[in-house]
Amino acid sequence: MGRLVAALFFLAFMPGAVVRGQESAAQEPYSFQTETARLRELIADPKSGPQQKHDLLAELAGLLRLAGDNEGAAEAWKEAAEAVPGERDDRALLEMTVCLMAIGEWETAAQAARLVLLTSRNAPGIVLRAKYLTAQIEAFTRGDTVALELYLDDPDYASLKPAIYYTLYIITRNETYKSRLIAEYPAGPETRLLTDDTTPFPGAMWLLYPGRESITILR
Repeated sequence: MGRLVAALFFLAFMPGAVVRGQESAAQEPYSFQTETARLRELIADPKSGPQQKHDLLAELAGLLRLAGDNEGAAEAWKEAAEAVPGERDDRALLEMTVCLMAIGEWETAAQAARLVLLTSRNAPGIVLRAKYLTAQIEAFTRGDTVALELYLDDPDYASLKPAIYYTLYIITRNETYKSRLIAEYPAGPETRLLTDDTTPFPGAMWLLYPGRESITILR
C-alpha cells in the first residue's frame, strides 16, 4: 500500500494551474458545472465534426482533471484519442494513462502505454513518454526499477532526472538517490518534498510533465 500511496506524490502535475484551478472550481462550482455542461452539449451536437469533438473532449478532460475527477478525465481522454476516425491520438492515450495511474487502475494504464509503444506512428517524443510511464508503472506495482535506473544516464530523459531520483528513493529508500537529488537539484520541487515540511497537494499528479521547475510548493 505504501508504494501505491507514494505514487500520488510523483504523478504528473499541470504546473501551478492545478491548485488554482481546483480552488476556483471549489469557489465557483456553478461556473465549473456550466462550462463542463456546455462542452458536453457541444460534443454531443451532430454538427460537431470529428476534429472539433476531439478538441472539445481534450478541453473537457483538462477541466475534469483540474477538478480532481481523474476517472472522468480518463474517459474523456479515451474518447478524444478515438474521436478522429483513422487518426488515433496517442498523446491523448498517454494523458488517459496518467489519469488511470492516479486512480490506481494500473493494469489498464499499463495496457494503454503498451499499445502506444507497440503501434505508435507519432513523434519519437510520444514513445519516450510511453516508455517512461511504463517504467513508472513497473516501479510502483512490482518494485522493478531497472528501467528507471537506466534512464538516469539517458540524455533523452535528462529533464526528468530529478523525478526519477525521487521515484527511486520512494521505492527503494536508498539514501544515495536522495543525496544525489539534493546535491544536483537543491531548489527543485522534488527536493522540497524530501527536505521541507511540505505536504503534496491531495491527488496532485506531477513529475511526469515538463515544467516542474516552475512549481511553487506551498506550505
